Formats: sequence, structure tokens, C-alpha cells
Amino acid sequence: MKRKTAIKTILSCFKDNDIAIFLGAGLCKEAYSYDRDGNFYIDDSDCNGLSIALGIALNTDKRVFVFCNDSDILKNISSMINLAISKCKNLCILILRSGKYQESGGQITIFNSILAPKGVLFNMGFVIYDGTQYLKTKSYLKEFEQLIERIVGPVVILVGISSGIDDMLNKQVDKVLMVKKIKNFIIDKELGTSLYTG
Repeated sequence: MKRKTAIKTILSCFKDNDIAIFLGAGLCKEAYSYDRDGNFYIDDSDCNGLSIALGIALNTDKRVFVFCNDSDILKNISSMINLAISKCKNLCILILRSGKYQESGGQITIFNSILAPKGVLFNMGFVIYDGTQYLKTKSYLKEFEQLIERIVGPVVILVGISSGIDDMLNKQVDKVLMVKKIKNFIIDKELGTSLYTG
């Protein structure tokens, strides 16, 4: 499955009051095709995105979904530890796993070489799900929607994707406007909480 298709499919399972944070320039550009009020794009390469996502999750009762490549996790593994020990029930990290540095030439990452990547993430304190099979056929998509509906974090969902990226959009995101938009989205009480309370 292409990364862009995975993004579209996963976003279709979200509630209107869910927050989706996208990390990395290429991922942000692909995700911008499916822009919605709750989307936030962090295209910097300084590896601050995971920390910003944690700050947002700690300050809202809405669910926060962070989309990132496996290479982004490797760049800042220490932030993953902070996310895990935060015990944020509203936090879910979606790792789009191609095993390559997609935006910088397609070099192979060590993520797939780790003996048990799920075990490493589990030992940090995450609950782990493999969402790849759920997204491959429409018959399983309902099960994925139910997983998203009942998720209690901190959770990592691994999604296997094909290597390569779609043609990038040339649209520039107005960062000042984007920050205002997400602030208003977070404080909008009419949207309410999206935390699972069952």
C-alpha cells in the first residue's frame, strides 16, 4: 500500500474531533491532500515533532494521532521513550513502516533489522498493534475502525507501506494560519472529547 493511500484510509476512520499530526516534509505534503480542521503539519527536520505532539496530547482531552515514518522514530528514539512514559491515554503513534529513508534517497533504515521492533516499543511502555492487514481489504477496514474507536494510549500502530513517495504538492502551508487553526480546534468545546469512555 502506498503511503498516501494509507493516510487517506486511516483518516477515514477518525472522528471529527480527532487531532492528526504529520511529521516530516514529504509526509506533510502527501497528507495535505486530505486536509481537515484537526490536521497539524510539522515539516521540520529537527526532530521536534514528537515532543510537540506530546505537548498537544498533554493539553487536550481530544485524541491525538501522530503519523510518522519509521525513519523519524529512529532519528529521535528518546522522544518515543517520553511519549511512552507519559501514560497519555489520548495518544496514538502511527508508524508508516517502509524500512527506508523515503525523503532522503531511499536508503535502508535499521528499523526492519532490529530483532524485535515490536518488543523494543513494548518495553518502552507502548501497547502495539500491527495495522497493515486491516488496511489491505475493505472487509477488514471495519475492524480497524473499531480498533481506532476503542484505542487507549499510549499506543503504537505499525502500518507497512511500499517504498517510494507520490508526487509532492507545491502548495505552501501558511504556518501562522495553521497554528491558529489547530489552537482553535483544540479549544473548541462544541467538538467535545474523543476519548473512549466505555
